[in-house]
Amino acid sequence: MNRILVCALLLLSAPLAMSQQPQQPGQGRPPYTTPPTFPDTQNQPPLAVPPDQVPSASSDIQDQLQRTLSKDPDLKDAQVQTRVDENAITLKGTVQDEIEHQKILQLAQTYAGKRKIVDNLVVKQKS
Repeated sequence: MNRILVCALLLLSAPLAMSQQPQQPGQGRPPYTTPPTFPDTQNQPPLAVPPDQVPSASSDIQDQLQRTLSKDPDLKDAQVQTRVDENAITLKGTVQDEIEHQKILQLAQTYAGKRKIVDNLVVKQKS
């Protein structure tokens, strides 16, 4: 009877002992982790104005945004009018393609603060 009890105890404890053995680097899970991914920042334009220098008066914001849009060489064919009030920045006009459209929206967002962006731009060439 003792023999049967000892054998049963050995059979039950063997899987427990095997699961506690350290794994070799090539077995089971890999010895490395997946590298982190980063957002694509190459296609984003730089901020036109540092956040701490964004003007707060609507007329100042409108002047600076319009000046920034007119000076940007990538937007030379865009015909954009801006209107800024306490709640929104409204963009109206015509742009050549979706790339210009997105760039204008990103530039406007740098000046928006808590204002929403109202996009009334028309894209001539859909990409």
